[in-house]
Amino acid sequence: MLSLRSYRRDAASHRHGFHQLVLPRLGALDMEIDGCGGRVERDRAAIVGAGERHAFEARGDNRFVVVDLPPGNGDAEIGALRQRRFLALGPATRLLLDGLGDHMPQNAAATAAWSRLLLETLDGGMPRNGLEAAHRLLETEPERRYDSAWLARLAGLSRAQFYRRFTAVHGIAPAAFQRRQRLLRALAQLRGSDASIARIAGELGYSEHSALTRALRKVHGSTPRAVRGR
Repeated sequence: MLSLRSYRRDAASHRHGFHQLVLPRLGALDMEIDGCGGRVERDRAAIVGAGERHAFEARGDNRFVVVDLPPGNGDAEIGALRQRRFLALGPATRLLLDGLGDHMPQNAAATAAWSRLLLETLDGGMPRNGLEAAHRLLETEPERRYDSAWLARLAGLSRAQFYRRFTAVHGIAPAAFQRRQRLLRALAQLRGSDASIARIAGELGYSEHSALTRALRKVHGSTPRAVRGR
């Protein structure tokens, strides 16, 4: 689970059966984790291991990205880092947080992709395979408005290098791949849900209902209503 949370008051000491990452977006959060005190703020995050007792207190406006990980998911990364409790964030994690913004992913595959990347970069390094990381994000969350320069930085490449490498590996340009994935998602929702066509178009990042209609007609020679009626 990946969520954006604001804390309005102090919380009594408690524990839970999953690992948790607390990453900064706005403001500061004072925390105590198994007797170790520290603060989550602009360049510092906290790791709470499963079963560890912790409490927190926040003042003023604040927002934090919180990643909940069940035991067995991320154990290797968490095990090596949790003894430090509070970690200085490296440029790769900051890059991910900037790209994530205040819009949390809305499906399980995208949540897992973002959570895995955040875990991988907590040791200060870049993602293990930045090109595939970019591909995975475009695949699982094609509705997000990704900036091509941001994707290139995630892959550790210039924008031109990213375009060439992505196209060479996957046989399709990044923007075209994203459009294809968005349209596949739209087709699945049109066939498998009762949501309005306008709502599906909006949730998938189309500027309006007619933009989805044009995309379907161009690629599949059909319309949203015709797809839904099959």
